[in-house]
Amino acid sequence: MPEPRTTAHRHPLAGAALTTLAALGFSIVPATTKTLFDADTNALGVMTVRFSLAALILLAVRLVWARAEGWPRPVDATVIVLCGAVGVTVVSLLYFIAIADVDTSLAIVIWYGYPVTVVLFSWLAWRTLPTRVASLAMVGAIAGVGLSSGEIRSGGTGGALALIIISAVVFGAYIIVLQRVVSRMGYLTGVALLNVGSALGYLTVCAVPFDRLGGPVDLEPVLPDTPRAYALIAALAVFGTVVPFLASMAGLRMLDPTSYSILMTIEPVIAIAIGVTFLGETMSATRLAGAVLVIGSLVLYTAAESRRAGATPMTQP
Repeated sequence: MPEPRTTAHRHPLAGAALTTLAALGFSIVPATTKTLFDADTNALGVMTVRFSLAALILLAVRLVWARAEGWPRPVDATVIVLCGAVGVTVVSLLYFIAIADVDTSLAIVIWYGYPVTVVLFSWLAWRTLPTRVASLAMVGAIAGVGLSSGEIRSGGTGGALALIIISAVVFGAYIIVLQRVVSRMGYLTGVALLNVGSALGYLTVCAVPFDRLGGPVDLEPVLPDTPRAYALIAALAVFGTVVPFLASMAGLRMLDPTSYSILMTIEPVIAIAIGVTFLGETMSATRLAGAVLVIGSLVLYTAAESRRAGATPMTQP
């Protein structure tokens, strides 16, 4: 997670290119994960390997190139590791379990209504009243999510809709906590510890014998059994996790917060395009209208918030 501070050195073209690269990297994750489901694996198996590899790589990068950052206070380190172990694990696991039964393009539209929960949690926790722009964005996001939710058929995918909404709600709380602690440590240190926590969270879920406890089958890890599948997950760890985080850091340092935040909102647009193009998903008029409302509200919200208090990326884990 980038620090809210930015340097005075601006390189708009390079910054825009790096930020676009970050958005592209994050956007390949849903479609790649869904492709991996065809290799007889599941969300828990894929994400456990993904975050374990990413944590090892980011720790190595931090130890080699960011030794001057220093380590945070134990309490801050504990909080950010817990953000990964609880926040990232719950948010990503629920979401990726859901997309086994729902088009990625539809899931993305519904999930990106999360600014509604950020605004509500801010009001509940600190009585921070939303600005007029934030209120307008919230109404637009709710309308878009409502339209898109109507695209989900009753029955088999109703549970998937619930998982996506719960994931978005938990992400809102995760962002509120993360923003309180991330500015008190170096960027690479924070990203490394967050991914370490995520890996620990997934490994903990894998260690719980849900099968013997009568738990859901989705909480039993199914690891890939082919070299191709492991290669895809390794690519996911590198190009869908490590590279986007590092590119977003560099992009933020080269751009003003508003430009950076608006550029990062192309992530759901790219992810939807990938789902339609490579997974053969359909984009109905209703789904398109929902996407326009949600993404338009996201652009409005992030632009307004970045002008007020710097940019902290709110990208999908």
